[in-house]
Amino acid sequence: MVFDLIPNNRNEEFLVVEVDVKNDQAIIRTQDGNNNYLLKREIPCTDLAEGAWKFYVENGMVGEKEVKVILLPSEH
Repeated sequence: MVFDLIPNNRNEEFLVVEVDVKNDQAIIRTQDGNNNYLLKREIPCTDLAEGAWKFYVENGMVGEKEVKVILLPSEH
């Protein structure tokens, strides 16, 4: 799901992805790290555990190819 959001935020070097899950439904938001929200998507059905989840997405390199890397906040 996170990579599905990347094309909409392709020019961002860093993203915060927030996922709020309650009652088997989710709301996913992306922001630039300064609380400037870029995208919001509502997911009507999910099996992700309830709670508030946060991930970071940033640019990385694999060899000479630029890629997007997903990190937990504790890994950043």
